[in-house]
Amino acid sequence: DVDALGLEPDLDVVFVSDPRDLADADLVVVPGTRSTISDLAWLRARGLDAAILDHARRGRPVLGICGGFQMFDRTISDPDGVEGVPGAEVEGLGLLDVRTDFAAEKVLRLPTGTALGAPASGYEIHHGRITRGHGDEFLGGARSETVLGTMWHGSLEGDALRGALLAELLGRKPSGVSFGTAREARIDRLGDLVEEHLDVDALLHLARNGAPAGLPVLPPGGTT
Repeated sequence: DVDALGLEPDLDVVFVSDPRDLADADLVVVPGTRSTISDLAWLRARGLDAAILDHARRGRPVLGICGGFQMFDRTISDPDGVEGVPGAEVEGLGLLDVRTDFAAEKVLRLPTGTALGAPASGYEIHHGRITRGHGDEFLGGARSETVLGTMWHGSLEGDALRGALLAELLGRKPSGVSFGTAREARIDRLGDLVEEHLDVDALLHLARNGAPAGLPVLPPGGTT
């Protein structure tokens, strides 16, 4: 969710687990998760919830993506036990006037639209259904002043949207960095390393014909 931010010049992406590390952050991003309720408990156990709330109270921007956004809600409910105990309901951080209810059927979508005057696209993969109260819509989620939440993964890979977001939240001018170009360069580099260090013909033979009969197999967790 934050790979594209890491390409921006003069912008350091730092993963933190200590609330003290958020003290001088310009933007806090809470990325997606497959375990929203338990990861919210993890945040609280480490005091990160208080650090995020303090960051927002000081008028500094916070962005939540999918599960991270759902943590910003007032209430998170899991009636069917998608993530754990059926009927569980917990309080979110209350940064946005939104409610999340988990449903057994997973949402899978490739949404497109516009946000902050820029074209936007991404993908959705989640069990949570949100109900917005007050506040504006933002990429399938919600926003209120400097707190933004989106249900779209991958939206920051769009150069125009990423530039518009950083301009609004941090006052940064568009850098001209192309995420697509950088991704292709990384894929090409990976291909070059595979050709240089692996027996590609042998790999292709295994892919087409399978392992030779009688070849010993080491199961996961096994030892030689």
